[in-house]
Amino acid sequence: MTVTPEPKERYWTRQSIEKLALKFSLPHNDNMQDWPYEISDPNRVEEFFDALKDYATDQDTQFTLMDLVLQSLEESKIELFDSKIGFALQSYLKEHFETHAYQIWYWSAFDNKLTDSWRISPFIRNIWNEMNSEE
Repeated sequence: MTVTPEPKERYWTRQSIEKLALKFSLPHNDNMQDWPYEISDPNRVEEFFDALKDYATDQDTQFTLMDLVLQSLEESKIELFDSKIGFALQSYLKEHFETHAYQIWYWSAFDNKLTDSWRISPFIRNIWNEMNSEE
């Protein structure tokens, strides 16, 4: 099995969580350790994704919001390989790869077979592989 090197770790910030909780009227308290995963909502995935443009100059908030998008997609029934949002997400992640490299690597679940990973891992892993190909 080939080991895929982990990019530099990155994490959500308290400030970005507070901004997003306020913007989307989402619950937030200090006991919510995995906030984007706890409050995700597959019915709001497009709303969350569309809001990324509102934080074009705020990479911390984009990063936190992307985990909210990805977890919401994970819980949805959207077929990412054959959907408008899948195409838009792929374009966005390629364009903002440096901001989201750690998330793309994480959600690619390289330490698991795709059959034992998240539902969205095959889609996300394709993005990682395209951005790291040596062509």
